[in-house]
Amino acid sequence: MKKKTRKVTRSLPVEAGPRENKLPVPYQRYTKASLDELVADLERGIKDLPVWKDYVRRFGLKEARNNLRRGLVLNQITEGNSEN
Repeated sequence: MKKKTRKVTRSLPVEAGPRENKLPVPYQRYTKASLDELVADLERGIKDLPVWKDYVRRFGLKEARNNLRRGLVLNQITEGNSEN
C-alpha cells in the first residue's frame, strides 16, 4: 500500500505598500550603430560554434553577417507588431 504524502505549498511573499504600475517599456528601433554593435557582439559569442563556422564557409563572412543583421531586424519587426 502506498503511503499518502501531503503536498506542501508555499505562499508568495506579500508586498509591502502599494503596487507599482508596471507599464511596458517603450518600443525603440535599432539605430545603424546599435545594430552594428549587436551583430558584432552576437558574432563574437558564436564564432567558435561549428554551425557558425560551417555557415561562414558556405556563404562567406559578409553574407553571414548580413543574415545576422536581417534576423535581428526581422525579430524586431515581429516583436514590435502588436497584431502578431
